[in-house]
Amino acid sequence: MSDRGGRRAHQTSTVVCLATTFTVSFLTIGIIWVNHHAQFELVGSVDRPLLFFNLLLLMVVVLIPFTTGLLAEHLHAGADQHIAAAVYSGTLLVMGLAFFALWARVARRRHRLAVYYVFPTRRRETG
Repeated sequence: MSDRGGRRAHQTSTVVCLATTFTVSFLTIGIIWVNHHAQFELVGSVDRPLLFFNLLLLMVVVLIPFTTGLLAEHLHAGADQHIAAAVYSGTLLVMGLAFFALWARVARRRHRLAVYYVFPTRRRETG
């Protein structure tokens, strides 16, 4: 009977760990999506290099559920947590760098910004 209870507790713990992992991944990706949307509201036009920077960001974003799961698995198992945390942190660092590269591309080419945001004091003049 105690073996059954132990197995059930382990299964419950695993389900809670998976649910937590899903929630963390979902919220992280949701925040990225909101920030990406806000960033592209400022963009008036795009070029091919900007699309590739955007693709780089997407490549990193799709890694987030994997690295979050890896972290949760190692925290749950109690082994190599520091390595899993480093992989997770590295993924978020690369994601931040991809966001920066994306914005740097837009900022270097100010003509790609939406006019409304480039010259907010000249709104009445432009229309």
